[in-house]
Amino acid sequence: MKVEEAIKIYKEVRVLPTQCHINWLRENFNPILKGLNARMNINWACGSCIKSNMNMLMGWLDKKQENVK
Repeated sequence: MKVEEAIKIYKEVRVLPTQCHINWLRENFNPILKGLNARMNINWACGSCIKSNMNMLMGWLDKKQENVK
């Protein structure tokens, strides 16, 4: 699954796809989040942390799509 697809699915249903296990999240989302804020402590273990991380990723994707247009 592509990063953009996972973010779009989360944006629609507020649930991560089952293919997005913890290692996949770390490998694919952590570099993006670190690029947005290098000092950020990324945690995928708590629900509010996931919501916060995904909100940042949705904003990142929106900006990325805006720049393409």
